[in-house]
Amino acid sequence: MLGVRHQLLEFSKQTQELFSELGKIDWREIDQRLARDTVRLAELGWTVAPWMTPKEVSELAVLDSEALDQEFSKLYFEDGGLDRAKSQLTASARMADWQPLLAQVFGAIERKDHLITIPALLLMLEGFVAQFADPANSKLVCTVNVPNLVAAIQSTPDPAGITAKVWMSTTAFLDQLYKKSPFSDPSPSFVNRHWILHGRLKSTEWDVVDAIRLLNALSTLHWLMSFDER
Repeated sequence: MLGVRHQLLEFSKQTQELFSELGKIDWREIDQRLARDTVRLAELGWTVAPWMTPKEVSELAVLDSEALDQEFSKLYFEDGGLDRAKSQLTASARMADWQPLLAQVFGAIERKDHLITIPALLLMLEGFVAQFADPANSKLVCTVNVPNLVAAIQSTPDPAGITAKVWMSTTAFLDQLYKKSPFSDPSPSFVNRHWILHGRLKSTEWDVVDAIRLLNALSTLHWLMSFDER
């Protein structure tokens, strides 16, 4: 009995110490830092992948643009990210109309034949988001402006939750992807939908990392919008 009593007292002591330490944590600062980290990833060309943890996001957010591109390439080509995205999207009823194209996109990425995948991923991204537009809203149905579509249909999650941070990051990424960039100006450094689909950016300037960033964005949007449906 004395042994059991001692164990209970020790357990109680450790529990009190744990709660004491938890009370010292500045949760508001952690929440704000996570928000900053997700937006920084977006500004450098990356949405938060559905399978990433807050710790991974924070570790990635300290990298510069080149190192971040290399790390995402590694995550997709060496650490299973490509297989995760493939499993997620090929099993999706919302992607049913795009399955033949999606299969060819994954095959091409696996072969590193990335050029054909970039316009294809932009088409699928727009088509996927457009499914969620209210059919009674003719303006939304006809638009190809994905940021406007997303703004109209996204939910309003708990601002302290991780979903709100991922939405914030994703909209920041889409704003850059769809940013107006006059064709008379030098080509934008951030991948730009208009320059690609209107034939203004030479395919020699497209990189395999751009294919991965667009696939990653599609995967993130799919997760967010499927989450909202649940």
